[in-house]
Amino acid sequence: MDDSFRVLSLPTTATEAEIKKAYRKLSLRYHPDKAGKDVDPVKAAARFHEINLAYETLMDPAARARAVQRNAEDAAKRERQDQYEGKRRQMADELERSEKDALQKRQDAIRLARERVTKVAELQAESRRLMKRKQDEIDAKARQRRQAVADRTRMEEEHAKAQREPELLPLDKTVRVQFPTTQLSQLAGTSAGSLEPPADPLSTPLAKTLASQFGELEHLQFQLPSASRKVKRELMALATFKTLLDAWQAVVTGGEMRCTGILEECFVGWAQYTRNSETKDKIYTEPKRVEWYKKHGIARPSDIGHVRPKARPDEAATAAQSGSQDDPSLSASAATIYSQAYEARTLQRLRDAATQANLAQAQATH
Repeated sequence: MDDSFRVLSLPTTATEAEIKKAYRKLSLRYHPDKAGKDVDPVKAAARFHEINLAYETLMDPAARARAVQRNAEDAAKRERQDQYEGKRRQMADELERSEKDALQKRQDAIRLARERVTKVAELQAESRRLMKRKQDEIDAKARQRRQAVADRTRMEEEHAKAQREPELLPLDKTVRVQFPTTQLSQLAGTSAGSLEPPADPLSTPLAKTLASQFGELEHLQFQLPSASRKVKRELMALATFKTLLDAWQAVVTGGEMRCTGILEECFVGWAQYTRNSETKDKIYTEPKRVEWYKKHGIARPSDIGHVRPKARPDEAATAAQSGSQDDPSLSASAATIYSQAYEARTLQRLRDAATQANLAQAQATH
């Protein structure tokens, strides 16, 4: 029932001579004993059997006639099928085009609807932006007005604060008293060579002398080294007065080495200090209230109560104060460094001590 002409690769009009020729050619190629190495023996045997059947069919005139008729019928059937398939494909193409057109219309409608929605949203957003911009302008003007009022109020408060005396801190009334180590026993009332602090500092000669010359003390503390550490040439005591006026007067007098009695060799300066950010050295500073006094025209403790503070500090004082705050290391006031008088007195005391030591050595030698 197979297509014998197809097996032998012949047209339906082939003659017997053409059938035999095709058979010999194919049988030689696919004979199991004569097939080449490039042909699979199993496939060659099956192909050879198929060729023999086709040859036998075509060599029989009746069978060949049936094969020709069958091929003609198959060709007619294929033609009808091709025509049917052509119409079916045409109908399918038309249906597909209709569906595509309908889909495109739906997509276009959806796109237009989305564009309308987008346009409406853009218009709404633009409207909100315009309203927000207008509201921001109104809010900005309101903030400017409030800021102007706040700035004016702050300036008035700062001006009023600048006219008020700064708050007095506990350390503002504390001064440092620096004295030669040889005077420790005389100032502390202890035995010579002793580094023990006095039992009652406020009863020591130093406390009584400070109180008699400047004013009553609240606290006095000797800064003494431990027994294991080397004793320096100068020692220091911290004295806290009951009033800033007395502490200020002590600094003014002691800072110029004008104290009398047992304080003659002592230097008095403010106790509070900051440290230089680069050298880490101590920089002694005046209390804020003393700075305020000087900036407002009260240059000495005796001026308090007698000189009325200026309403505004002059520009020179403001500039000097600003420069001192920007760089404390540039301050050269008596509150930050030893005075020249104290340095000269210290050098003279060292010279006298060296001379006495040389004389004592000379006498011991003789």
